[in-house]
Amino acid sequence: MDQSPSRDPAPGDPSGTDGRLAGLDAEALQRLATTQPPIEQAKGMLMGYYGIDADAAFALLSRWSSERHVKVRDLSRRVVERGSVPDPEPFGALRRVLEQDGAG
Repeated sequence: MDQSPSRDPAPGDPSGTDGRLAGLDAEALQRLATTQPPIEQAKGMLMGYYGIDADAAFALLSRWSSERHVKVRDLSRRVVERGSVPDPEPFGALRRVLEQDGAG
């Protein structure tokens, strides 16, 4: 008999039983896999820059995407790509991206 402790899957864990991913087809799962990393990276960058939590960072991305009529994933990619350029000033490249786009 297996004596290993049972583990509850984390929310969103595809091996879990929470059902959030259960109804997705392969194409939807692929789309999710390619759009989530840039959004999470952009949120992390904004959290560090503004000293805010993940929910507030996503709220900022959502507001900025709505104001610019671009998808959150596209805006997130732009923030990550252009804000990740090495810069001697802490957050310098990210700050310039936000100022240039009128987001900051």
